[in-house]
Amino acid sequence: MEYCDPCVLTLDIPDDSQAEGLTLRLYQHLGMFGVITGVNVSSTMTIRFATAGQAATALQAIRNPKFCSIVGAAVTVGYVPKKTHEYLKAQIHDLQHLLEERVLQQEVMARESERKITALCEELSLAHACHLEQSERCKLQLEDESKASASLRQQLEESLATQKSNTPQRIIDDMREELRDMDINLETRNKLVEEKDRQLVVLEEKFQRVCGELTSEVKQLEQALRDKNRQLEMLESLQAAEERKKREELDRNESETATRDNSIKVLHARIDELEERNKVLRGKVMDSDTRQLDLEVKLSASIADKVALEKQVKGSDTKVAVLEEKLAAGISEKKGLSADVAALKSDLAQMKIKSEGRDEEFRRLRVTLDLLLNGMSMADRHRLLRRGQDDSDEGGWSNQKAIERAQKCMDEFEETQFSRNGKALSFKDVPWPVLNDLSESNFGPRDITKKRVDKFFVEVEAKLGSEGYWGLLERMCKAFGKQRWENRGLLESVGDRQLGDELESAREVVLGAVRPLWRG
Repeated sequence: MEYCDPCVLTLDIPDDSQAEGLTLRLYQHLGMFGVITGVNVSSTMTIRFATAGQAATALQAIRNPKFCSIVGAAVTVGYVPKKTHEYLKAQIHDLQHLLEERVLQQEVMARESERKITALCEELSLAHACHLEQSERCKLQLEDESKASASLRQQLEESLATQKSNTPQRIIDDMREELRDMDINLETRNKLVEEKDRQLVVLEEKFQRVCGELTSEVKQLEQALRDKNRQLEMLESLQAAEERKKREELDRNESETATRDNSIKVLHARIDELEERNKVLRGKVMDSDTRQLDLEVKLSASIADKVALEKQVKGSDTKVAVLEEKLAAGISEKKGLSADVAALKSDLAQMKIKSEGRDEEFRRLRVTLDLLLNGMSMADRHRLLRRGQDDSDEGGWSNQKAIERAQKCMDEFEETQFSRNGKALSFKDVPWPVLNDLSESNFGPRDITKKRVDKFFVEVEAKLGSEGYWGLLERMCKAFGKQRWENRGLLESVGDRQLGDELESAREVVLGAVRPLWRG
């Protein structure tokens, strides 16, 4: 079953008694990576996040061994959305940057909270000390006033006891009034002290409450900081694993490339050696042919001399003995020359056999090189084909001549009118995009292959540059189009039906190789 929602993750849940606890722990721990908008639990646990980025972050965490140790069980990812993979690499850098910013912000907030708590503690301590000082001062004043009141009462009682009979009632009333005022003042001061104590208690409660709130906030910030640090560690471990995997893959690719380059160098060296041997053998064959011609010329001259001598013998009886001696010498020389010719022919046959063996090995190495080139990029082909040119001999066939032949033949092919009654289309009239010499008798339509066409255009780009490459490629696409051949009646002009079928098959091969190159 395929999903296209990048915000959804599907996890495989084991079917046992611990599945319910594992599901609850997963939900709790995955909640810190984003907003979970939906959960479905059966044999699997499907979790939908608010955004694809949150799903990507959660997926990274699930694949980390530390997360499995925190949850208490190994979690298998049953489904990973395609778009989530695309977010993973981009989200790693962004999440690290965001976590670093949040950690810095939380550290600043924690330092600011600590500073505020310290200032508030100092302020509350100062207020508490002031209230204690005022309370002590009020208590001392109350004690002094209580002592003064008790002293006045005692004096009043003593005065009443000693002067009960002769003290005027007015003085007693004044003293009583003064005592009453002092009692009222004392009660007022007691109430003021109680109010101060009440305010002090309220301030202490407020101080304790603020301290508790700040302590709770600091704990929350510390917990959030620990969570972010844990996420950062998980992301760093994931990034390290990804980088290690990339380095291993890069090392493996470099090793394979080096091995392939070494193999190609060995093959090129072997090909160069075989080409040198072929050149030496060809030189020897040419020398043998020259020697054979010389011997044949000498043999012809000897035969002519023999005929002349025979004519002279018939005309002059006196020179018979001399002519017979010369004839015998000519015959012996002819026999010697015939033996030399036979030996040279035998040597020539052996050289041809060796040359055929070398050619067979050369073709086998060429096939191996073609297989290697088929698995290489266009740039590697350019580099190899620049190093190994087909023929360095000025008078022989070369890649440059093949390109010039294709361009010239293209002009003639587009200008010539082919018909059954007029000029019939032949194999050599078509501008086949190959590097081979079409004048060879053993090269025909069946030898036109995609590999040869690809090699031709690689060489065209190396020789003519980008502009010449695209120009010739465009002309080839148009020239080998099926509709164009039908409109011009090219195959109808061919008298041999088998040749026409072979030309049509070769045309399809060229068009199938040229179109992908033109489309890029």
